[in-house]
Amino acid sequence: MESPGSTSPWPLGPGVALGEILPGEAGEIRPIRSELLKAGARHDDDLMPAIDRLCGAEGVSPRDLGMIGVSAGPGGYTGLRVALTVAKCIAEATGAKLRLVPSALSAAAGLEPAGPTLVCLASKRETVHATMVGVTDEWLADHAAALAPLVGKARPAGDPVRPWPGRWLEIGLIGADVAAALGVTKIVGDQHLPVSFREAAAGVGAEVVFPSFGPEGVLRLMGWFGDADPAAAAPIYPREPEAVTRWRELGRG
Repeated sequence: MESPGSTSPWPLGPGVALGEILPGEAGEIRPIRSELLKAGARHDDDLMPAIDRLCGAEGVSPRDLGMIGVSAGPGGYTGLRVALTVAKCIAEATGAKLRLVPSALSAAAGLEPAGPTLVCLASKRETVHATMVGVTDEWLADHAAALAPLVGKARPAGDPVRPWPGRWLEIGLIGADVAAALGVTKIVGDQHLPVSFREAAAGVGAEVVFPSFGPEGVLRLMGWFGDADPAAAAPIYPREPEAVTRWRELGRG
């Protein structure tokens, strides 16, 4: 079964959002306003103007910023580099905290998963970069044998990331055979999700939904992550970029 994905009232698409860090329980952020990047133009060309429009509309100056969040990947090579570079520069210039949110988590932020959900990004040929959301300790124990060769002991499940119940686990590159063995109830994937994954979902009765990319997804989650060093922060790439591979093959480092 395939459905259009999130019913979130947030605007979806590339953009920026402004929120207020709430007092009390750390991590909660109240959305104030969003600004989507203009359609018809290169998104990276409109990023800084969109930030200026958003802050100008709310009367916010650079010194008012206390935290900068960015969707850190996996995603498009150029888009990730531009977004993260802008976030790092603003954090360095203003002294604001920098938070990196895995794009797989922001893609599912509006879905409120009720069971093990597999988020599939960066599809290429018959593999995807997979992240599990909404998993329990019992699920991890039941699937330890299948997960062992994929994630190993060096990549344990992350702590619960609100607003979801359960934990999350970055798995890495997998094929449809692994997806079918993980006992998922939902698969999140865009139009590039391989047919083999759709067939695997149908075979186990899992629903396929589209990701809910939008700036409020990052805003909603960034309060639950620790601070990143702007000088060292780097995108999450599922594979070595093809340009880098070719450069290496030419013997140039």
